[in-house]
Amino acid sequence: MTPDEIKGTLAQAKVAFRHKDYATAIPLLTQITQQPEFPQRAEAQEMLALARERSGQVAHAKAEYEDYLQRYPTGDGPTRVRKRLQALAWASRPGRSGAADSDHDESPWRVYGGFSQIYRQDQSHLESGLAVSDQTTQNALLSDVSLVARRHGERFDFTTRASAGYSYDMLADGPGSQSRVSMLFAEFADRIAGWYARLGRQAGGSAGLMGTFDGMQAGYQLWPRLRVNGFFGFPVDSTREGPDSERRFVGISADVGTLANAWDLSFYAVDQQYSGVTDRQAVGTEVRYFRPGITLVGLADFDIHYSTLNTVLLLGTFALPARWTLNLNLDHRKSPGLSTRNAMIGQPVRRFDELFGLYTPQEIEQLALDRTSESTMYSAGVSRPFGERWQWSLDASTMTLGSTRESGGVPATPSSGTDTAVSTQAMGYGLFGRGDVTSLGLQYQTGESAQMLSLGVGAQLPVGERWRVGPRLRLDQRKLESDRSTSLVYSPALRAEMRGKHLTFEVEGGAEFGSRDLGTSSEDTSRYYFSLGYRYDF
Repeated sequence: MTPDEIKGTLAQAKVAFRHKDYATAIPLLTQITQQPEFPQRAEAQEMLALARERSGQVAHAKAEYEDYLQRYPTGDGPTRVRKRLQALAWASRPGRSGAADSDHDESPWRVYGGFSQIYRQDQSHLESGLAVSDQTTQNALLSDVSLVARRHGERFDFTTRASAGYSYDMLADGPGSQSRVSMLFAEFADRIAGWYARLGRQAGGSAGLMGTFDGMQAGYQLWPRLRVNGFFGFPVDSTREGPDSERRFVGISADVGTLANAWDLSFYAVDQQYSGVTDRQAVGTEVRYFRPGITLVGLADFDIHYSTLNTVLLLGTFALPARWTLNLNLDHRKSPGLSTRNAMIGQPVRRFDELFGLYTPQEIEQLALDRTSESTMYSAGVSRPFGERWQWSLDASTMTLGSTRESGGVPATPSSGTDTAVSTQAMGYGLFGRGDVTSLGLQYQTGESAQMLSLGVGAQLPVGERWRVGPRLRLDQRKLESDRSTSLVYSPALRAEMRGKHLTFEVEGGAEFGSRDLGTSSEDTSRYYFSLGYRYDF
């Protein structure tokens, strides 16, 4: 999900949560907590746990609370979460009569997860002059499974998590059937001694660990406000692939906090090798500041091998008077992230070690620098609820992607210039009855290559006790500077869900109709997609 999609989904979940519509809030919060780390993830996971608790899903709530404490052990949030866990534990104890106050047993094990299958078909049609083409771009059955098992003992905790999927491709000339493993690890923790160890496929979002990797990380609480960690493993470019032993990393980090009841600090160093040469060698720091009404997250990553700044990031959320919220974002980074492996871009090789037959190590490092550009993004947004039924937001952002040099037979790429986008969204709750959510959004984007004006409207409407219907419509007007063409695209869609206690059925269909004016000719396109599936949660 893009940052804007995460922000919109979280806003929609907050509205549903505030109106005690937990059946709507839980799927939305589950969706965004499955994304890589982002500034509001801790808030989203705490809200998800509380929504499950208030829906009577005690085992799920406990598991979410426990996962929260493992991910975010410092700050004010863990204090609240520990109190909620204690309250749940007390509520589930047997009463004086010997009967349990809850229908959940006292087993230390908590197992939950889900299984889903979705059939998806996409078709496209193109008419350009006398040329006509029809193509089925996707015809597949997508199966996914996720499982979490936890055991909370008097001293030792055990957690294992698995998330995998299989795509059965039914196209004769398609990409083929593929399996993927997003997560598969086991973790042990000793609460008294203060150590933990996690082994397997996992996702990194801090301490310089970016993306998915196969390996191990471990930590030890040296002092009450200092935890040291070590990690090693093999980066994974695609969840469809296994570990690549030619590319490996090792690193250390230290977590300090909470200081002055507000500051959490992390420092790290990581060394990554590829085929015996330095791929990435960096030091960095992460700073988090939490006060009621103020959240700041900063990150800086410096590559000491190339002596250059790789990433600097600053995120801030501020609660203003009169229920206003302000979000700020500054993101400057190498694009793609600087590593010696970038030298492969544009070269006639399939493996990194094949470069050594074409260039010297010094030339390879220069190629890596030449293939790496810089991107800078600034964004700011404000939002405010109006009454109990409306939420309004306004966001503005600019992004610039720099140029790359010509070298090694690879042509230079010019800078993309600065793209600027301004968007606004209004969300209403309960406008037509209990439980419905309606949204209206407008976005304008302009840059050196194109301009676009987009209008979107959508709704989630309850039908009876279990059904929800979600119609959507989006209109895009685009202008390309390369050929001075203009196009108009209509995208209607309809989604319906039937939600039971554990089983959810969903069906979705949509289309995209485009008409492009090239001056002397025109081009018409259409695309249709359909999906049908179910999801079982336990």
